Amino acid sequence: VPSGLLGDRFGKKKVFAAGLLILGVFALFTAFATRVPQMLLYLVFIGFGNAVQTVLFFPYLTELIPPQRVGEFAGLSAFAETGGVFLSILVAGELINLNLFDLKYRMVFIITGVFLILGMLAVLFVKARLDEKPAAA
Repeated sequence: VPSGLLGDRFGKKKVFAAGLLILGVFALFTAFATRVPQMLLYLVFIGFGNAVQTVLFFPYLTELIPPQRVGEFAGLSAFAETGGVFLSILVAGELINLNLFDLKYRMVFIITGVFLILGMLAVLFVKARLDEKPAAA
C-alpha cells in the first residue's frame, strides 16, 4: 500500500527508480555484511525495494506502452521473469563456483547490486508516450 500511495503522490517512475536504487544499494551492502543482524537489516531494506518495484511495475508499464499492447507486454514480461529465475540459478551457482576474488557467494550480491543500479539509471532515461495516437489497424 505505501508503494502505491508514494507512486500516486510522487510519480510511478520516480518511486520505481527509487525502489531499484534501494534494492541495488542494499544488495551491495549485503555482500559485505559481517553479522547476521546486519544482514537482516539489509534484507529488510531489500524487501522494501522489492515491494516498490513489484507493486509499481505493471502500473508504470501501462504508462509506457499503448493500451492495445498491454497484454502483449505483460506476457513478454512474465516470460522474461520466468526465464530469469531459471537463468539466475545457473548464473549464481557458477559465480559461487568461480569464487572470483575469493568472494564466494558475495559476488552474487555485488553483481545483483550493480545491475539493479544500472537498471535504475536506465529507467531515468525512459520517457512515457501517453500523448501519441494509436496506429490505425
